[in-house]
Amino acid sequence: MYWLSIFIVLNFVLTWFVYRHYTSRRHLLDARFIFTLIVTLPVLASLVNGMIIFFLGIPIFQTILISALLGLILGGLIGSLYNLVTFSTGAILSCYFGIMGPMISTPIVSSELCGFAAAGGTFANSLSMTLLGILAVALIAFLCRYTYKI
Repeated sequence: MYWLSIFIVLNFVLTWFVYRHYTSRRHLLDARFIFTLIVTLPVLASLVNGMIIFFLGIPIFQTILISALLGLILGGLIGSLYNLVTFSTGAILSCYFGIMGPMISTPIVSSELCGFAAAGGTFANSLSMTLLGILAVALIAFLCRYTYKI
């Protein structure tokens, strides 16, 4: 279960690297790029964090609360690069997708809810979904950092 905590920290580190890359160049960024950045990186990282926290086995109310708060932090961090509108938009969008993370991962843990059988078992499916999510966040962080060369 420690690998799940490492993945949450990795999501924050990837988002922090993108934030640090654009902090010194924030006066060169426009609102369209910031909104694109908000809709990709912190939203996906919040979704993956919600899934990871659900896989940790924490009760559902605490899972939703923790993932929503992590989403607020991630979205607010990236949204603060431009102005208050992008800050609030990033925080709300990431909070929303942080709440969606446990909902998406529920059928993986208890497959009888949706009526399909888990093919590889609960542990294998949660591990594969977590790795896929982390790889997607890493790819988006890499693309967000290097597509807008300043």
